[in-house]
Amino acid sequence: CRYDFYRNIAKRVNFGIIYGAGPATISRQVSTPSEIVPVEECKEYIDRYFRKYPGVKEWVSQTERFMKDNGFVQNTFGRYRQLKVDNSMPKWMVERLCRQGVNFLIQGEAADLFKTAALRVDQILKRENAKTRLVNFVHDEIQFYWHKSELDLLTEVKATMEDFDRYKVPIIAEMAYSPTDWSTKKALKV
Repeated sequence: CRYDFYRNIAKRVNFGIIYGAGPATISRQVSTPSEIVPVEECKEYIDRYFRKYPGVKEWVSQTERFMKDNGFVQNTFGRYRQLKVDNSMPKWMVERLCRQGVNFLIQGEAADLFKTAALRVDQILKRENAKTRLVNFVHDEIQFYWHKSELDLLTEVKATMEDFDRYKVPIIAEMAYSPTDWSTKKALKV
């Protein structure tokens, strides 16, 4: 399906740019045996991305400068990653350390946000002496066995998971349910 093909390209460009992937890397990642996406086309995708989101390039550059000057990066939760750049290092190693610094700020921030949300939810369930149980984590998803007598807690749990005013963009917690298994889950509007 063409939608899936272009969705994959958009996903690779979006995440690849943040982590320093160039046109050749993105071309390798999105090409299939039946459809090669030329490097030139991938370069145009990257150029369009930066025209649409110029702040991304500036943020990556600022992060790299800070890391080179200070030997570390720190996310908004206060967690550090030491990444000391030495002028005697080969260029590829400096670039690798810069990618790691940017990656840490994105992935580390998301991980800390998710863990904070999970702790908040656990505190609600304990406070309410709830029968509902937090049972599993899958990537950025919390799975529950939700007791049907406690559906009134859904609104508070969702609001707690979204309550991060330190960000310019809203954090949205999507909810889904299934009476049997995840293969039959349906969106839940709360």
